[in-house]
Amino acid sequence: MHHTFYPPEPALPETLAITPRYHAFGFSSLNQPMGHFTIGSGSGKSILLMSGLHGDEYEGVILLNYVLREILRHTQPIEQVNKTDLLNLLSEWTIFFLPIANPDAFILNQRWNVNLVDLNRNFPASDWQPVPLNPRYPPGKAPASEKETQNIIELISNIKPLMVIDFHSYKESVLLPTFVPNMKDIITVERYIQEWSEQIGIPVGDEVMGYATPGAKQTWCVEQGYPEVTLEIKRGLGSNEIRTKYLHPTIKFIFNFINLYSKQDSEQDSEQDSKQDSKQDSEQDSERPQYLSANRIHDQAKTSTTPTYLP
Repeated sequence: MHHTFYPPEPALPETLAITPRYHAFGFSSLNQPMGHFTIGSGSGKSILLMSGLHGDEYEGVILLNYVLREILRHTQPIEQVNKTDLLNLLSEWTIFFLPIANPDAFILNQRWNVNLVDLNRNFPASDWQPVPLNPRYPPGKAPASEKETQNIIELISNIKPLMVIDFHSYKESVLLPTFVPNMKDIITVERYIQEWSEQIGIPVGDEVMGYATPGAKQTWCVEQGYPEVTLEIKRGLGSNEIRTKYLHPTIKFIFNFINLYSKQDSEQDSEQDSKQDSKQDSEQDSERPQYLSANRIHDQAKTSTTPTYLP
């Protein structure tokens, strides 16, 4: 069975609010290109959205393509970001979209790659095991033995995303966040995740899947310092159902996260500028005649320091 790359909706309009770029960053075991779309031009901040790590989980591929298309159109549901603000954000950020992370399996409509390896058990996490806990989850001959895994590792290591959001499907919907120890403002991110789950109407899981998942990409990402949220979409939903239930809350979470980290950097820059100005004033005051030193008191009174977010 061959899946349609885009959901059965009208094609993208000729005139887009934002122009995407495509880049092939590697090849699969059957020598198919593995590529991602990017929007934005930021060099320091990125977020990765991906789907299709398991080739038979088409639901995630559909949702990711909807997300990409709605951002490109800049139509609803991006109601909390006007076009000017969106373009400003995308001058600071790059959003990566990896729609089919396991292209051979996607064409074959199977969970595993062509070598019958479950890529989500093949990552070189500290808990990788050579013997599968269940025949359904073969981990491969060695950690990162598969070309697809190697390519994804290289991509993530190169772009260093502040967040990875991975779309899967399962018998029940659930959100599975995993954070790095020193993640900024984790309480606010958790609140955004809770709002995301409530808007969709699914629980937030505090265990990966209720069973051990050695060698999972999510574990590897966190060990490398990249927080990840996995969205498990209800298996078997149609295109319209996925769009209606998941699209709006998912886009809202993405831009809540981007806005939060943009605000943090802005406030930290403001504090650093304030400290630098204060330091310069202090150095200049030390060179002034003594009768001008009262200006230092006046300058300090005018200086306001913006509090930073807790790590």
